[in-house]
Amino acid sequence: MKGKVQGFALFDFDGTLSPGDSIVPYLQLCIQSGVAPARQWIHAFLGYCAQRVNPKRTALSKEQTLSFIRGKSMELMDTVGEKFWNEYLMPRMYRDGLKVLQEMHDAGYIIWLISASPECYMHLATRFLPVDRVYATPCQHSEDGFYTGSIPYNCRGEEKVAVFREAVRNFGLEQVPVQFAFGDSQHDIPMLRLAEHAVLIRPKPRVRQMLPEAEVQNWQ
Repeated sequence: MKGKVQGFALFDFDGTLSPGDSIVPYLQLCIQSGVAPARQWIHAFLGYCAQRVNPKRTALSKEQTLSFIRGKSMELMDTVGEKFWNEYLMPRMYRDGLKVLQEMHDAGYIIWLISASPECYMHLATRFLPVDRVYATPCQHSEDGFYTGSIPYNCRGEEKVAVFREAVRNFGLEQVPVQFAFGDSQHDIPMLRLAEHAVLIRPKPRVRQMLPEAEVQNWQ
């Protein structure tokens, strides 16, 4: 990071910096790579159905979708994750978003990515993007570096705010203002409300109505 610290700039990922949801193409790559069995689609479908019946079960839904990582080493999953970033995520990133990230990084903002996407591949974002830290839906692992398969919570909505506040306390950054926050969905609104300047990226009309004071940008 260069120059004087300007404040925080918080970014969502799926739908904000990259179009669509990332977990389904990640699962597809894992199946194609032989890391996950083809029947994992069944687990993913059942998890999706459970979430539709009870929206509060989003963590369990992701746990079912990613149940194949149980017992897999973090080293192995990082290899798959890097392939996913190189071959799928980076080519599909919004160019406008990448430009804003780089400009804000160069201007001295503390850039944190706070995403509901799974940590098993999202933590690699610091290797590909000019971001300082990544907070994502946690995928628990043992001390010797193997995933347990447990996902304790889904990092969306108010969880994003809780994660951010805990992190700034841990780093002693409570006095640093949140200058900007970028998101696209209703689940980003609590995080956006932390910022002096909220930006919605390609929002649906209903989301725009929920936060009328936000700036709207249609990144390409």
